[in-house]
Amino acid sequence: MFEDSESEKFEKLLVVSDGESKKGRWVEGLTSWMSDLESSGYKLFSMSITYKTSGDFDHNPRFLSRTFKDLYWHHLLPESIFKNRKWLKKHKSDQPILLLFYEEHQEKGVKTYNPMKVGGFEYVFPERLHHHAILAIRPEHESKMMSLCCENSLRQFSPWVLTSNIKPADLGWVAYAVKDLKLSSDIYEVYGPEGLMPAAIEQNTKH
Repeated sequence: MFEDSESEKFEKLLVVSDGESKKGRWVEGLTSWMSDLESSGYKLFSMSITYKTSGDFDHNPRFLSRTFKDLYWHHLLPESIFKNRKWLKKHKSDQPILLLFYEEHQEKGVKTYNPMKVGGFEYVFPERLHHHAILAIRPEHESKMMSLCCENSLRQFSPWVLTSNIKPADLGWVAYAVKDLKLSSDIYEVYGPEGLMPAAIEQNTKH
């Protein structure tokens, strides 16, 4: 766990001076914090998820939040990363740190098998609202995370997932992604161990 001076670094970078945007400083602080995580041994990954449409209702952030929490807490972590649920009680510090962003625009269609269509296939378009995430994984879990680094590996965890993609990331990508995602939306969630995250984002943490 970081010393107080390390987590306070994020808070100091949030101070808005003349001519600087608060979002810009948030991005700078978060990127610096991710750099600290990587220096302490954490491995960085990117994750993107699109979701199937429903004719019964429109997806909204609340629905996607519930869907992701079920996928993450009840399937991804206990079935792929830890193989048990002990981390929920005694080993919370072993949890990955995950920043989940919401983005809304039309993604490309996915070629899907459908024997009722001419040629046996159709293009299915996902919901406009979807997720992008940045993960910091403890080094002992890196190989398990690498096993999920392929297209659509998260489909097994939720019937709502249309596409998914997990890849190793570096700080250059993180800086670009955080800036792009934070400037396009103020909606984000954070998952991870209690007390490790700076207070500026702790309020959005799902323990």
